[in-house]
Amino acid sequence: MSLKTWKKQYMPDAHNHVGRGIEAVEHSLKKWRGLLPANLKRHGMQHPVEWEDYNSVIREIKHPITEDLIIDADNCALCFHHPYGCGSCSLKVTLGAACDRPGQPYDLWVTSGRVHPMIKALERTLKRLKEREP
Repeated sequence: MSLKTWKKQYMPDAHNHVGRGIEAVEHSLKKWRGLLPANLKRHGMQHPVEWEDYNSVIREIKHPITEDLIIDADNCALCFHHPYGCGSCSLKVTLGAACDRPGQPYDLWVTSGRVHPMIKALERTLKRLKEREP
């Protein structure tokens, strides 16, 4: 198992190839569920190994120098659709603040490696969006 197998399971589509709204939230939720420690371990990955400029790096245990994935706005389907700030991002609407603000899910991930707050926030966002569908 490797970063390649992890991406195949949890990020099979590039973040910039998914639609807005529910599709972007589902893509993000899948990625964040993949960041649960058991799922990383299953693919021979580890976190956190280091922090780079308020971003976290996921690395392969066997090949830590050659294989990594930075978890940040550059691979977020929601951020992709809001390139000039969070604006009307559906996650921001759910949270009432941008996810990278102090105490918000991405901030908790970067500062303490906690993945559950983001998963729960994305689940709430998905539920809210589905409930307002006709």
